Amino acid sequence: MSAAHCFSSTNPSGLVVYLGRQNQEGSNSNEVSRTVSRIITHPNYNSDTSDNDIALLQLSSSVTFTNFIRPICLAAANSTFNRGTTSWVTGWGTIRVGVSLPSPQTLQEVDVPVTGNRNCFCQYNPSGVTITDNMICAGRDEGGKDSCQGDSGGPMVSKQGSVWVQAGVVSFGIGCARAQFPGVYARVSQYQSWINTQITSDQPGFVTFTSTGTDADQSATCTGLPAVTTTTPTPAPANTTAPNTTALNSVCGQPPLNTRIVGGENAPAGAWPWQASLHRNDRHFCGGSLINKDWVMSAAHCFSSTSTSDLVVYLGRQNQEGSNSNEISRTVSRIIRHPDYNSRTSDNDIALLRLSSSVTFTNFIRPICLAAANSTFNRGTTSWVTGWGNIRSGVSLPSPQTLQEVDVPVTGNRNCFCQYNPSGITITDNMICAGRDQGGPCQGDSGGPVVSKQGSQWVQSGIVSFGIGCALAQFPGVNARVSQYQSWINTQITSDQPGFVTFTSTGTDTDLSATCTGLPAVTTPAPATPTPPPVVCGRAPLNSRLIGGSDVSAGVWPWLASLHLNGTHTCGGTLVSETLVLTSANCFSSSSTPSDWTVFLGRLRQNGSNSNEESVGVANITLSSLSGENVAMVQLTRKPTLSNFIQPVCVEQNAGTIATGTTCWVAGWGNAQAGGVCQPLQEVQTSVVACGNASSSADDICTNTLQLQQGDMGGPLMCKQGVSWFQVSVIAVNSSSSTSRATSQSDRSSVQVFSRTSRFSTFMSNFSFPATFTSATTPNTTSTPNTNTTTTTTSATSGGRHSYTPLSLLSLLFLSAAQLASQH
Repeated sequence: MSAAHCFSSTNPSGLVVYLGRQNQEGSNSNEVSRTVSRIITHPNYNSDTSDNDIALLQLSSSVTFTNFIRPICLAAANSTFNRGTTSWVTGWGTIRVGVSLPSPQTLQEVDVPVTGNRNCFCQYNPSGVTITDNMICAGRDEGGKDSCQGDSGGPMVSKQGSVWVQAGVVSFGIGCARAQFPGVYARVSQYQSWINTQITSDQPGFVTFTSTGTDADQSATCTGLPAVTTTTPTPAPANTTAPNTTALNSVCGQPPLNTRIVGGENAPAGAWPWQASLHRNDRHFCGGSLINKDWVMSAAHCFSSTSTSDLVVYLGRQNQEGSNSNEISRTVSRIIRHPDYNSRTSDNDIALLRLSSSVTFTNFIRPICLAAANSTFNRGTTSWVTGWGNIRSGVSLPSPQTLQEVDVPVTGNRNCFCQYNPSGITITDNMICAGRDQGGPCQGDSGGPVVSKQGSQWVQSGIVSFGIGCALAQFPGVNARVSQYQSWINTQITSDQPGFVTFTSTGTDTDLSATCTGLPAVTTPAPATPTPPPVVCGRAPLNSRLIGGSDVSAGVWPWLASLHLNGTHTCGGTLVSETLVLTSANCFSSSSTPSDWTVFLGRLRQNGSNSNEESVGVANITLSSLSGENVAMVQLTRKPTLSNFIQPVCVEQNAGTIATGTTCWVAGWGNAQAGGVCQPLQEVQTSVVACGNASSSADDICTNTLQLQQGDMGGPLMCKQGVSWFQVSVIAVNSSSSTSRATSQSDRSSVQVFSRTSRFSTFMSNFSFPATFTSATTPNTTSTPNTNTTTTTTSATSGGRHSYTPLSLLSLLFLSAAQLASQH
């Protein structure tokens, strides 16, 4: 079964179906292939509306079922998939618009909740797209996970008991995992009769999927949406399971090798570098999180006493069995349980462990930021839980016991109170709940972190504490609320204190509408002015640079600016604060009139569409006035919206030592207008080298030679320190060569000399910059400007515009742990 839109004709010539395939590249020992003898598209398929987007393919010969090749059960007529039902989508599609799955192109999976057709109608109707009863929608309001080009026709499945049931066939969407635009799928349950008409022998196994409780989608309202009508359900057809029960019903929807356990999956090495594994007598018993180089945070209930005997903490660990090349271990010198911990109620279930010696941060060992007091986590906030706990009640994690991860939404304390109170359990303000109908932490995850992402930072909201059963429906996991303990933690840790970050949820918290017996009424506190999270420089969430020089994908260098003089790209630059762009003073030799200039941020291509860019006018241009090369600071007319594609870079202001061999990068558009092509942003990797005879100035830095072009002028030379990127030089290019100032031709051929930004520290002191830090700690406030430098400034007022290009077609954006790892 596939999607009708995959086939422009019903000619099966050249069509091959692969089953049991894992990777699109390389060999697959468990796969088989079949040609196709017949393609049947639904007779009422409408390519304009995508209604009835379903097709059947008859294989040229039968396949034999194995552990790697099995049929899926199909949702029978009258199946119900309430809003919030967990579903999974699989495929080999692009990972974001225009970006193919990287080699070896391994099958991807993503979990997305059903959104409900009424809600989906309201989201799509303003765009002129009609959601019909023959469709089912799934996705997250915040976006980030969806299906994409190449995944069309693939399955959307949900689990009922031990059986997986296909609810949908990947059909279409707007953009790729965009917020408020869930993926749209053909609703399989609408086609039981048609499928059985086409397949008259060995018919598929149809299973009635039933959601319990009230469907929250019924409350959705918007213009044009029909009122909810109450109808008498039509009885399901008698053959709601396969007629041939021996052949199909016994195997459909039951993959024996599927370890999609309580919604969890393996986490790649380094994905969660703060994760700690606590061992006694060589056995893992609890998790924890690294919060600075000397302390680990865990749950108080993990420790029956404060004896540190035989207690070992492992950091950087991936598997509980076998070797872990990136791990270190530390014994513990002290255990501090919260003085008000109550083992009966699980209130204040938090503990701190002091390590016997400090750890060194690496890509695999890093601290987590902690939620500061007054942080807010609204109901539905996405959070992640990690650990090595049981995969379901009484069932241990299978060998090699790889670190697991699962994303669970915050349920809200009022809702959580209503779920637990009938069982005699009180949810206090010191707790935070997270979970869904399927998926959640289990035994052995105790003490581990619950984290959410804000911008480019991960923030720990909770410590796994307790629950009823293991990921049981209507019983979310209960966690110690970290934000309640900022004062206590800072009292215990008096030096190198953890980084506390205020996490702020936007919008109205739907948890406030929860009501039940015994739940106190909602009190309305005096409105507080939310403190926005600090702007932090040098963070590029989408940057995972490796080696070489090539075209750049969107968001890799989010501070790169394109400066346009009267509509033409003239220079590069870098966003160094919310309203400042640093560039070369030489850029303004033709004009220093601000109204002649426009700055583009988030731009990837010159002369092409850039859906993530913003254009901003120029208010002031300030030139430095040293002898020789100079820089300029461009003040923008407004603040751009910071995103994964627009972020400030850190600027080196003190000439510290940058070791030879340090990897650095240059990026720019070069001669962007040459030939009128759609020139993408280019990047090239280089290394710091000794300057030798080329320069003896501490204000210079030398690299291997680079081929720079006029359009690269004003762009950055960038080096990474810890987790932050720093600009160490502004590129200055004349009409014939680069800015090498070597004293001989031989030196000039092997060494590139750049003036360091620290040379302009006095000039820089006139401006305020974002917080600069290289480890995951709370940033300090920005610098204070002074006026002890001679500068030249011109001013004007100029408006900006927002360039936006809507995307089309469905895309499968799998936010895998491997991708998350590059953002930590």
